[in-house]
Amino acid sequence: MIHAAILAGGRGQRLWPKSRKRLPKHLLPLLSDKTMIQETVARLEGVVDDENIYIVTEEGQQDIIAEQLPHVPEANILIEPQGRNTAASIGLAAAHMEKRDPDGVMISLHSDNWVGDVETFRRILRDSAVVAERTGSLGTVGITPSYPSTGFGYIHVGKEIDAELPTTFWEGRKFIEKPDRKTAERYVASGEYFWNGGMFIWKVSAILEAIRQHMPQLCEGCLAIKAALGTDAEKETVARVYGGLEKIPVDTGVMEKASKIFVAKGDFPWDDVGSWAAIENHFPADSKGNVVIGQFEEVDSENCIIVGDETLITTVGVSDLIVVKTEDALLICCKDRAEEVRDLVAKLSDFDKFKKYL
Repeated sequence: MIHAAILAGGRGQRLWPKSRKRLPKHLLPLLSDKTMIQETVARLEGVVDDENIYIVTEEGQQDIIAEQLPHVPEANILIEPQGRNTAASIGLAAAHMEKRDPDGVMISLHSDNWVGDVETFRRILRDSAVVAERTGSLGTVGITPSYPSTGFGYIHVGKEIDAELPTTFWEGRKFIEKPDRKTAERYVASGEYFWNGGMFIWKVSAILEAIRQHMPQLCEGCLAIKAALGTDAEKETVARVYGGLEKIPVDTGVMEKASKIFVAKGDFPWDDVGSWAAIENHFPADSKGNVVIGQFEEVDSENCIIVGDETLITTVGVSDLIVVKTEDALLICCKDRAEEVRDLVAKLSDFDKFKKYL
């Protein structure tokens, strides 16, 4: 069987003040009338059965996730006692999956990405599951870059794999951290580098073996959790074990060290919608280049991103701004500094009087 782990532990700090700890990015309807996590799960239709979908999230989000995803069994909403990054999240999900289906294939996805061509996405996941089953290798999806991004990591691919499937596959050479602009331009021009979108496909046994080889402490934790599943000691064991696990992405902890990796060509539109600047890629602009969600009037204002509630937002003589209004907070930011909203949130967290806004 094919199983899926949807990683839903992030807070989307760069999308503050909409994204908050109590209602983070993946639980918001940012791009449609569905929330990001609802869109993510809906994309798995025809690939993974509902009973084989697992959501890995943090304490306090399980009730709203259960409300938003009523077709996913509540027992499949896995609670992290604290965030330990994606290696631990994937290890936790894999322990649950192996208990049920030791020979299964696992897909790991982030809960808050946007995909423009759902049918192509589904085909690539299905084909990747076949390759994972055949080879026992660890798989990932390399997103075809549409521009030389310095905000994404890259995957360097090697020889093409003759999988006799509609999807193109290569041997994976190397995972690379976010490059500078000149390096990113060289990567894109070469045709050998693809964006790392954090999508993985592997046999459950293969990822657990890779964790054993490259992250032995995490392996011990997964074994302890697996042994306690379904017993009275399960909750206590997860709480005791999880906080001691290494806080590291699976890319760094496993994929950069693994020797057998395949890369599927992700030839579909994709975006991680990581900041407010990304919003203008998903909504039409007016005649002056302003992208507006809500009520807005302007005089001599252009190329702004306006996200409001019921409040009328007005501007005079401004350009290249992001304005986001919620019931209790207002953000005004230069578009080219949208990434620094994360720094603003960190600064607010230093003051007790502002923590209610986080």
